[in-house]
Amino acid sequence: MAQYTNTSLERGMSILNTLGDAEEPMTLTAVAARVDLARSTCFRLMAVLQDLGFILKNPQDGTYSLGFNAYRLGQTSHAVDAIVRDAQPFLRKLAQDTGLPSYLGALEGPQLLICDVASPEVNTKAPVSARMRIDAHAVAAGKMLLATRPEEEVAAYFATHPPRRYTSKTLNAYDRLRQELGAISASGYAIERGEMREDIEAISVPVISSFERPILALATIGKVPNERTAKFRNRIANMNAAINELYEFRVFGRRA
Repeated sequence: MAQYTNTSLERGMSILNTLGDAEEPMTLTAVAARVDLARSTCFRLMAVLQDLGFILKNPQDGTYSLGFNAYRLGQTSHAVDAIVRDAQPFLRKLAQDTGLPSYLGALEGPQLLICDVASPEVNTKAPVSARMRIDAHAVAAGKMLLATRPEEEVAAYFATHPPRRYTSKTLNAYDRLRQELGAISASGYAIERGEMREDIEAISVPVISSFERPILALATIGKVPNERTAKFRNRIANMNAAINELYEFRVFGRRA
């Protein structure tokens, strides 16, 4: 019995490693071939891993990828890549519904890495592009993620990388930036008004996940309404709805 249990565990880990190394979701047949298992045996093991939350099955095409519980074992670039990949349809829908360019960003020290961008129309060009790196203190998504980090961690970033001034509105004094990050942490959203470029405004909210703190932020680019208006609240609601739908899909494998 003990030998059977150990063998099952070894096979399960092989499946998880295979999915973790894959650049794209895999079919059951492809996984079974990669780990050298009969398709029926592989299916049973993957069903258990799926029930435990370590594997996610896409109900649309039947492919498999790592689930949230696998990423809870450690934060890696694979986690960011996988969430960004799964977020693509939700990001595009948000851009179409709001009529605003939308993007996902991840923090890399004092900079924000733009992971994916969606425009409301094919011919509409967003002012940011995927793989672009921007100083985090000057953009909404960057400030949102900085606000989720411990104060000493943020202070260390800017001790060696002083916040640069891009426009007259950029918060380039660390004390002022720290105060704004505190307000962002309390409100749950970040606002950008001409801090990187005079003509760009944006709102950002954190992307919920199984991690202790967000590793991605979502932002919509467009003139920011007054925070007391229904228009502002509706924009925040649309963004949070997209994030919740992504979470439902990744955790439970279902779409709204």
